[in-house]
Amino acid sequence: MNNPCILIKELPDSLNAVYLAKDDRAIICINSKLNRTQRECALTHELIHHEYYPECNFYKCNTYYDICQCNWIENRIEEKTARWLISDSILESLVIPYVDVYPLSDIADEVNVTEDLLKLRLEIYKKSNKKFSI
Repeated sequence: MNNPCILIKELPDSLNAVYLAKDDRAIICINSKLNRTQRECALTHELIHHEYYPECNFYKCNTYYDICQCNWIENRIEEKTARWLISDSILESLVIPYVDVYPLSDIADEVNVTEDLLKLRLEIYKKSNKKFSI
């Protein structure tokens, strides 16, 4: 599939971004109401859709099975987004030492990700490192 066309348009508040793919064309539409950090996180998420899961897109979630499959894929994509944007080294040097000192929202701002993505990344890290606790 070709590189996606990336648009910034006003979308409903419930949508950060949308990945649309049909035949050999793809479009990523990012909500213009998002701030810079939110846009970068949303774009990374949608680029992972394009690279790894092009079959799960807005056009193809028509049946209950499709929706369930896409929900499962959405969760995998969000985990991959968290790992791509917050490496173990960033987590271990800039996040974990300060989790008990500063609000997560401040730490998320410092590492340029959304607070939700930072929470997810900490959960992933916690599962893989038994000695770590939040």
